Amino acid sequence: MDWELLWSIIKLLVALPVVIAVTYWVIRYGLGAQFRGGYPSAGLRVIDRVMLTPKSFIAVVRVDKEYLVVAGGEKDINLIARLDHYPETSFSSPELLSSKVATSYNLVRRWFLKENR
Repeated sequence: MDWELLWSIIKLLVALPVVIAVTYWVIRYGLGAQFRGGYPSAGLRVIDRVMLTPKSFIAVVRVDKEYLVVAGGEKDINLIARLDHYPETSFSSPELLSSKVATSYNLVRRWFLKENR
């Protein structure tokens, strides 16, 4: 075996794990944290989000101590309602999930009917 080929294989076996480790670290703690909400902004947090179509959604957003229901589409985001309180729990039970979806659906329906009068 040629010594240059062997040296190239050794360099590859050393460099490849380093590149994989750096890539993992950047995705896990760098760029990935940004997309998962890992960088808290000044009092702004998305509590719940439901996709209505591939390009539209409804979300409950907490801004400081106020809860806002917003609907977004391809080009804009609209405020639907302001809520006094909103339970910040996970969708662990089907009953809770169905009640949140029903509440979101009713809010969107009222907003849509109001906008199209």
